[in-house]
Amino acid sequence: MCVERTAHAAHAGRWEEGVMSSILKQGHLDGLCLVYAVANAFKALKYPRRSASWFVDHQSHVWRKLVSVTPSLHNFVSGEGSAFELSTDSADVLVKERLLELYAAVIGERKREEYEARRVPLEELSSAIGESSAGLVCLRTSVETGSCTIGEHWVCVVDADQEQYYLACSYTDHLVKGGEPEHTRLSPLLNRPFNNTLPKRSVNKTSVYENSVYHFRVAY
Repeated sequence: MCVERTAHAAHAGRWEEGVMSSILKQGHLDGLCLVYAVANAFKALKYPRRSASWFVDHQSHVWRKLVSVTPSLHNFVSGEGSAFELSTDSADVLVKERLLELYAAVIGERKREEYEARRVPLEELSSAIGESSAGLVCLRTSVETGSCTIGEHWVCVVDADQEQYYLACSYTDHLVKGGEPEHTRLSPLLNRPFNNTLPKRSVNKTSVYENSVYHFRVAY
């Protein structure tokens, strides 16, 4: 879920000032950002220059595989996402780790390449991004990114330079001003599509869940 910058209208029935969109979009109410982050990581590694619509037309089986192995699917669809309400933090970390390992396994099933999702320390996020890999991170509440304020949200990190991380974010385009189409650009080093950024100076234990940082890679 993301937090919009614009305030709610004072009275029902009035337009919000700077309203993003008056139509509910897919993603407004569900909590599937983790699944989207994994799909975006796969796309960044395998089909970086293909459009999202092409991916939907030709690779929708990848999405179906991810959904088919997602536990507590009602939590994801209802907006709870990967909050499994486990009694201890250590159990929650373990469940997410096994889930991401499972996602990587089903994506690579019966293909010539294999995928791996491995949890890494936060300080190793930059080194986890390369020609054959991307990062997955879960942001904490109200994190200021280059385009919007995001809270409790998984994103795919497709590239990094000395100043910032480049994100493929499944929710940013809901929040760009005027509800305009996504402003996708190519990252400077790996030439991967991105639609948001995150300053490195703001990446720490108060902005990122330190046990929810993953190295997602492909091995041919």
